[in-house]
Amino acid sequence: MTLAEYLKLKSLDDAAFANLLAGAGRPVDRATVTKWRLGHHTPRPPFMRAIIQVTDGKVGAADLLSENGKAA
Repeated sequence: MTLAEYLKLKSLDDAAFANLLAGAGRPVDRATVTKWRLGHHTPRPPFMRAIIQVTDGKVGAADLLSENGKAA
């Protein structure tokens, strides 16, 4: 599941997801989440781990990479 799909499914905006990541010990700003959601940037590994954690594995590393055209 892509990050965009997850956010839509959970009715979260980018700022709310940034707050979830901050709660998991990985503070990030809303603009960065927007870039990840749109596939403009790939999260660094520590942030990938936090995304996997807060989404209970629904968004995985392969999903984050495929949003950026780096993996299928």
